[in-house]
This record gives sequence, structure tokens and C-alpha cells, in this order.
Amino acid sequence: MRYYFRLYALMMGILVPILYFVHKYPQHTKTIDLSVTSVVMFTFLSLGASFFVIRVSKSVKQQLFIGLTMTNTLLKMAASVLILVIYKLQNDDVKPYFVIPFLIIYLFFTIFETAVMLRLANKKPS
Repeated sequence: MRYYFRLYALMMGILVPILYFVHKYPQHTKTIDLSVTSVVMFTFLSLGASFFVIRVSKSVKQQLFIGLTMTNTLLKMAASVLILVIYKLQNDDVKPYFVIPFLIIYLFFTIFETAVMLRLANKKPS
């Protein structure tokens, strides 16, 4: 879990300045709440997935590890669509550009989770 938190701190250290820069543009100033919500959501999904993957990684059954990874991906995608739809319904005046900070966050968390999962998969007993 120590690796998870170190990598998370590194990722956030890169992501936050990028989001700060993106939100300086006029078309993105209204979407800061979406970015914060997205980071919080992805953090909790990532923490939950990592907790379960660590427990499952001690198992010899590879299907559990793969199934959990697939379930996490499905949950992340469904939650992403849900958040974007709700945000768009609540904010009719936003332009389509509102997805750009969200996609940046999604990309960073996908890379982060892939690195964590690969590390755990390599530690998995055969």
C-alpha cells in the first residue's frame, strides 16, 4: 500500500498543476467543481479497487484478479458517464469543452491504476 500512496502523491503532484493551468482558461473556469468531484470519485474508486486487489492478489486464482480489474473498469466508466450526464443536465450553459479537464483526470487515474495493478499482478503467486 505504501507504493500506492507514493505513486498517488506523484500523480497528484503532476495532475494538480496541469488542472490549475487548464482552469485558468475562461471556458474552464466554471468546471472546477466537476474536476474536484472527479478527482474525489476516482480516488475512492481507486482506493477501493486497490484494497480488494491486494486481498485477491494473495489468491492463486487468476480469474478473481482479472474479474476485479474488469469490474473496476466498468464501475469507473459507468460512474464517469453518470457524472458527466448529471453535470451537463445541471449546467445547461456549459460548452462541450467541459469534458477536457475530466478527460485529463480520467487519463491520469487510468495510468495510475494500471501501474498499481501491474505491480500487484507481478507480486501475485503463480
